[in-house]
Amino acid sequence: MNKNSYRIIYSKARQMFVAVAENVRSQTKTSGQSEVSTQSNIDKTESQAFHQLWQVKALVASISLWMPLAPVYAGIVADSAANAANRAVIGAGKNSAGTVVPVVNIQTPKNGISHNIYKQFDVLAEGAVLNNSRQGATTKTVGNVAANPFLATGEARVILNEVNSSAASRFEGNLEVAGQMADVIIANPSGISIKGGGFINANKAIFTTGKPQLNADGSIKQFTVDQGKITVSANPNSKFGLGGNNNDANYVDLYARALELSAELRAKNDIQVIAGANNVSADLQDVTAKTGTGTAPTLAVDVKALGGMYANNIYLMGTEKGLGVTNAGTIQAVNNLVITSAGKIEHSGTISSNSKTQGLVNIQTTGTGAAADINSSGSINSNSMLNIDSGNNLNVNAKEIIINNGSLASSPLMINTKGNLNLAANSRIFNDAQSGDVYVDAANINLAANAGITSNRGTASIQVQKDLVAAKGAKLIAAKDLNVLSNGKLSLTENHIQASLGSINLQANSANTQNLIDLQGGTIYAGKDLNLYSSGDLNLKNLGFSLENAATRVKNIKAYSGRDLVWNNADKALPLITGMVQLDAANNLTVTAKEISNKDSIQLHANQIALNSALTSQKNIDVSSEIADLVLSQALKAQGDINLTALAGGVTANSLKATSSAGKISILANKNINLNSTQTSKAMPSADKDELTTDQTVISGLKGVTLGSIGDGTVNLQSVQVNASQGDILVSSNNGINLKANNDVVVTGDTGRFKTVNNVLKGQTVSIENSKSDIKIQNTDLGSTVGKLAINSRAGMSTIIDSVLTSKGNTELYAKDLLTLQGVNATSDQHLAVSSGRTVYSNAEYTPATKWIANKVTNLTSKGVTSVTATGNQVLQNTNLTGGAVLLEAGGFILGQTGLNLNAVGSDLLKNDTKLNSLNGDLTIQTNSNLTIDPKVYSLKAVGDIELVSKTGTLTLKGYGGTAGNGSEQVVKLDTANGGINLEGAKVDIQGSQLTAQKDIKIVSSKDEVLIDGIKNSLKEVVSLKYTKELNDELKDLNNSLIKEESELINKARYNDYKSELDSILEKRKKLNK
Repeated sequence: MNKNSYRIIYSKARQMFVAVAENVRSQTKTSGQSEVSTQSNIDKTESQAFHQLWQVKALVASISLWMPLAPVYAGIVADSAANAANRAVIGAGKNSAGTVVPVVNIQTPKNGISHNIYKQFDVLAEGAVLNNSRQGATTKTVGNVAANPFLATGEARVILNEVNSSAASRFEGNLEVAGQMADVIIANPSGISIKGGGFINANKAIFTTGKPQLNADGSIKQFTVDQGKITVSANPNSKFGLGGNNNDANYVDLYARALELSAELRAKNDIQVIAGANNVSADLQDVTAKTGTGTAPTLAVDVKALGGMYANNIYLMGTEKGLGVTNAGTIQAVNNLVITSAGKIEHSGTISSNSKTQGLVNIQTTGTGAAADINSSGSINSNSMLNIDSGNNLNVNAKEIIINNGSLASSPLMINTKGNLNLAANSRIFNDAQSGDVYVDAANINLAANAGITSNRGTASIQVQKDLVAAKGAKLIAAKDLNVLSNGKLSLTENHIQASLGSINLQANSANTQNLIDLQGGTIYAGKDLNLYSSGDLNLKNLGFSLENAATRVKNIKAYSGRDLVWNNADKALPLITGMVQLDAANNLTVTAKEISNKDSIQLHANQIALNSALTSQKNIDVSSEIADLVLSQALKAQGDINLTALAGGVTANSLKATSSAGKISILANKNINLNSTQTSKAMPSADKDELTTDQTVISGLKGVTLGSIGDGTVNLQSVQVNASQGDILVSSNNGINLKANNDVVVTGDTGRFKTVNNVLKGQTVSIENSKSDIKIQNTDLGSTVGKLAINSRAGMSTIIDSVLTSKGNTELYAKDLLTLQGVNATSDQHLAVSSGRTVYSNAEYTPATKWIANKVTNLTSKGVTSVTATGNQVLQNTNLTGGAVLLEAGGFILGQTGLNLNAVGSDLLKNDTKLNSLNGDLTIQTNSNLTIDPKVYSLKAVGDIELVSKTGTLTLKGYGGTAGNGSEQVVKLDTANGGINLEGAKVDIQGSQLTAQKDIKIVSSKDEVLIDGIKNSLKEVVSLKYTKELNDELKDLNNSLIKEESELINKARYNDYKSELDSILEKRKKLNK
C-alpha cells in the first residue's frame, strides 16, 4: 500500500471522523491486516459506508497532514448526542509554525445550510478551518485541505455551528472557511468570548447566545435568545477583539442578551448587534422581545473605553426594557450608524459616521422615564444625516453632537426628546453641513453657560413643549432662519442669537397665558428680521445688536404679546435699526430707551402704551392705543407721517416734540386731546418767587397736521406750537376745542416779569373744527402759509383770545353759537369772514349780561372782503375791520361800545375778480334792528360805496353838539372817494352828518320817515352856519336826484313815494330856514 494514502473512518471512541494510513495495523494485528480484522469493534456496515480513500500529497513541514486530534487539543468537539447528519468530523492540520490546527469537515447542507452540533466549539489562537470544499482547497491557515466528503451535493451557503455546553465558547483565533465562501454562525446559549479572533473567507459571521430554530426544509427560522453574554476583548499588545488584522468578515452579527466590548470589533461591511432576550428571525425582519431566563444583566451593550465597533454600517439594537447601552469607546461607521435601546444610553466616547454622501447616525431610546435617557459626554458626529430620538431626556454633558464641515447638502441634524434637552456648559449641537438644517423638539430645553445649538449653513428649528431656558453665553445660531417655538416660556439671558442670512423667529404660544418670552441682554444678529410672538408676556431688556455700516444687521423688528410687552433698553443705547420696528400688545406696551431710531417705520399698538423713549424714523411713526389714554412726552421724529391715535381713550402730551420733516402728523383720540407744555420751577435766591420756565410742546408736520377728537372729547392745546409749512392744519373735535398758553414767570428782583409762551399753529392751511361743542383758542398763533385758515364750531361756541391769525388764503371763523374775539389780530391775503349763528362778541363777552373787556383790541384785516356777520346780534368794542371791502351784518342789532373802525380800502384782489370786483372798496353795515352810527363809536371809510342798512328798524347817524363852538361837534362823516352812499332803514334819522360821495347818495325809508336834522354847538348859542350850509347842499343834491329819477320813473307808485318824501323834506327845510 502507498504509505501516503489515507482513508477516513469514523471512530466511535472519539466520536469523530479520523484519517488513518492505509497500512496501519490494529493493536492486535501486524501492519497490513485488513481494516475488518483490525477494527473488530467497529460496526462493519458503518465502516464500509465511510470507507473512502483520499489522495493527499505530502507537504514539506507536514502542512495539511490529516491526523487524529485529541479533544483536549482540538477545542472543537462534536456532540455525540446529535444526529449523525449534524455531527461534523473534526480533523487537524498544521500551520506554517507547525502548530496543530483543527480542520472541520462540516455536515451535508440542507437547503444550503450545514447544521453542525458541538459539545465544544472554541477557536483558539492557532485558529480553525471549516472545510466547505467539494474538491479540496488551499487555505491561509493550514495550506491545502482535501475535499469534504459530505459536500458531494454542494457546498454550504451557511455553516451553523450550534454548541450545547454550559461553558462559553472561546473565539481567539482566525476561523477560515476553506473552499466556497459561506456565512458562519456560532451559537452558544452559555455565551461567547471573543478575544483577538477573526475570519478568513467568511461572508457573514454571526455570534449568538440564542438557540437556533430550523424550519422543516432545513432553513433557519429564528434564534431564541434567553440568556448569554458575548464579550469582545483583545490579547495583550493588541487593540483588536474581532477582525482588524486583515481577518474581517464582510458582515458580523451578534445576537445575545448582553454584549461587552473592551476591544475593537471590525467588519468590512456591516456590524449588527441585537441585545436582549429576543426571538430573532433569520432574515432580521422580526425581532420580538421576550422574557429572559436567569439573572438579567445590568446592561444590554457595554462598550468600554478601549472597545469599539468599526464597519461601513453599524446597527445596534437593545430590546430588553431597562437594559441600557453604554459607550466609552468608539463606534464608527463609514455610512450608517444606528443605535436603538429600550433602556438608557450612556455615551462618553465617540460615535461617528464618515460618509459625506449617504451616511446616517441615528440614536434612539424607546423606553419611558429615566430608563430612556440619553446621556452624552462624548462626541457624536456625522458627515451626513444625524438623528437622536430620546424616550425621555437627552443630557449633553460635554462635547458635542455635530455634523462635520464639508458634508453635502440636505444633511439635517434632528433631535427629538420626549423629555428634556439639557446642554451642559460649553457643549453644543452643531450642523456644519452645506445647507444642513437643525431640528430640535423637546419637552424642555435647558442651555447652560456657553452651550449652543447651531446650524452653521442652514436653518435651525427648535420646538419646546414647555420651556426653553438659556444661561449667560448660550448660543442659538443659524445661517438661514432661526425658528424657536415654545408652548411655555422662552427665557434667554445674555445669549448670542443669530440668523446670519435669515430671520430670527421666537414664539411662545399656547392656551396657557402664563407663558412668555423673556429676552435680556446678549447680541441679536440677523440678516433679515427679528420676529417675536408670545401669547403671554413679552419682556425685552437691554438688547444688543450686531452692526453693519453703523446700523443693525437686523432689518425689521416685529414683536407681539398676548398680554404685556415691555421693552426696556434704558441701560444700553440702541443703534440705528435698519428696518421696521413693530411692537404690538393685547394689553400693555411699555417702551423705555433713550431713543429708538430706524430706517423704516415705527409702529406701536396696544390697549395701553407707556412710551418712555424718543422715536426717530426715516419713514413713518404710528402709535395707537386701543383702550387707555395715550400719554406722550418724548421726541418723535419722522421723515414720513406721524400718526398718534387713542381709539377709545384720550391723548395727553406733555412737552411733546413731534416732527415730520416730509410728511404729515395726525393726533386723533376718541376722547380728549390734551397737548400741554410743562412748567418747571427753579428757586431764585435773590427773589421772592421761583423761576418758572415752559418746555413747549411742538408739533411740526411739513405736509400737514391733524388734531382731532373723533368721539365726544375735547381738544386742548396749552402753549403748543403746531407747524405745517407745506401742508394743512386741522383741529377737529366733536365736543370742545381749547387753545391757551402758560405764563412763564422770570423773576427779577422782588416783582418779576411775565412772558406768555403762545400756542403756534402754522401750516399751508389751518382748520380747527368742532362738530358738537365749543372751541376756545387763547394765546395762539395760527398761520396758514398757502391756503385757508378756518375755525369752525358747528354746534357750539368759538372763543378766540389774545391770538394772532394769519392766512395766505381765506380766513373763516364760525360758531353755531356765540363767537367771541378778544385781542385778536387776524390778517388774510384773501378774504376774512367772521360768522356766528347767534351773536358775535368782540372784546366783550356774555356772562349772561354783556361784559365789556378793557384793554383789548381786535384787528380783522384782509385783501379781499372782511366780513363780520351774525344771525343774532353783534356786540363790538375796539374792533378794526379793514379790507378791500368790509361787511358788518347782524340779524338782530349791532351794539358798539367804542372804537369801531371800518375801512374799505379796495384791493387788486377784488378789482381783478370778475365776480367780486363790484364790491371793491365797498363798506356795508346791515341789521334787521335799529342801527345807530355813533361818531363816538364808529369810524367809517371807503373808497367805494358805503351802505348802511337797518332793514326793519331805524337807521340813525348820530351827531353831538360841541361845547367849544364851531368844530367842537361830533358827527358821522361818510366819505367815499369813488362810490356812492346808500342809507336805508324803516326810518332814517340823520343828525348833522357829513356825507361825501363821488357818486349817488341814496337815503331810503321804507316807512317814509327820513329825518335830517342839524346839531347845535353851545357857544353863546351860535348856530353852526357851516353845517347848516352843508345840510342845504345835501338837500339840494337830493332834490336834483329826485328830479333826475323822476323822468325815468315808469312806476307811478314809486314816484308818489318819493314825492311824499320830498314834501316831508321841504317842510323840514322851512323849519330850518326859520
